[in-house]
Amino acid sequence: IVEEENFSLTIAGRKVHAAFICLGVVLVLGAVTGISVYFAGGSGPGPTQKTVNAITPTDSPTISFQPSPIPSSEPSTTPTSALRAELANIILQQSGDKLTFAEKSHSNQQIALDWLANDMASRSQSLPPNDDGTSSPQPLVQPLSDNEILERYVLALLYLETNGESWFDAFEFNSEGHVCTWRGKRSAYEKKGVLKCTPGNLVERLALFDNNLQGTLPSEIGLLSELTYLDIGNNDISGRVPSSLGILRNMTYLTLNGNDFRDRLPSSLEGLTKLEVLDLSNNEIDGPLLNATNWKSMNKLKVDGNFFTGEVPKSFGAFDSLEILHIQRNKLSGSV
Repeated sequence: IVEEENFSLTIAGRKVHAAFICLGVVLVLGAVTGISVYFAGGSGPGPTQKTVNAITPTDSPTISFQPSPIPSSEPSTTPTSALRAELANIILQQSGDKLTFAEKSHSNQQIALDWLANDMASRSQSLPPNDDGTSSPQPLVQPLSDNEILERYVLALLYLETNGESWFDAFEFNSEGHVCTWRGKRSAYEKKGVLKCTPGNLVERLALFDNNLQGTLPSEIGLLSELTYLDIGNNDISGRVPSSLGILRNMTYLTLNGNDFRDRLPSSLEGLTKLEVLDLSNNEIDGPLLNATNWKSMNKLKVDGNFFTGEVPKSFGAFDSLEILHIQRNKLSGSV
């Protein structure tokens, strides 16, 4: 016979039967449950509980990976054909019909004209509406004279013809600013770009030496009618020296040294009677030297490092103001 064992615990020195223990546990659980229901159920006054319904999540927002348009350095206004034709007519008239536009649509002349037309179109946009709602048809900036338009075109073309995108410094060429502001802003470059303009806002001094110009010097450079100073030395410009430089009768300083100019010099340079400095050294120019009879103001003349042939002109020994003469490393004969 197996006797039933009575389970008990000794608490505080007294034995407590298991039955009483179970009863106590049940009572404690019931009390806890009642308190929870009271606070969760909202018995009595208290903040209103919000019922949250099960909602199917909405689709994730669509994300576009299309990049934002990149601002263009050129004006966004599309020029009308009438404006383009008007500008072409102004340029031709101001040049004295000394130039013609290349017929090819992708020529640098056409590209420069397109840029100019876009630029001028942006200048004719209206100002924002006035407070009374009326519009202001005034241009955004002061209009340019015909001569300023011509020079803007010439410098834009110079930038294109000499591969402006490869320049070490663009000096703000082909920007919306006036050409007289197209110059270096940093101390090391402050003597490059458009150095000086006349009171009429025409280019007087232009320096782009040591700036990685590549290509050819456009003949339109001779249309910068007030130009007295041109320094494009130590670049990679090739082709012939433009005969149009001879039009610039006020030219006093002309340096084309350290490039790849070739063929004969244009005789038109003989007419630059105000020249004080002429540096053609270290190119590939050939043929005879020019007659220097008219160069009465010449102070420094350098033609060394080329392929000049023939005798040295007697006029080279008749300079009253000449201080420096370099004619070595050519194929010349005779004496000075």
